[in-house]
Amino acid sequence: MRLPTETELIVIRLLLNGLETYAYDLVKLADGQLAKNGIYVILLRMTARKLISDRMEQKVRRPGPRRRLYKLTDFGRQVYKAHEAAYKILKDAKVKE
Repeated sequence: MRLPTETELIVIRLLLNGLETYAYDLVKLADGQLAKNGIYVILLRMTARKLISDRMEQKVRRPGPRRRLYKLTDFGRQVYKAHEAAYKILKDAKVKE
């Protein structure tokens, strides 16, 4: 298992609240840090790695196709916590040098 990329970390941080979120809303919440044209590739990769889960919305209250919702998995949360702990250790080690 490799560490999450910076882009994946942005997505994870946005999903830490535990809510299901649409891809488009993730792009909006990221305030320019995520590209609309690349978000689906990132989400597909993160789903394959089990960092996030996805599902199709049940009812459509607007015209158009159903949309997919994304949510952080327990595994994704653990990976994030491990990444943050490792980052803190490295940061503290650098300060002591």
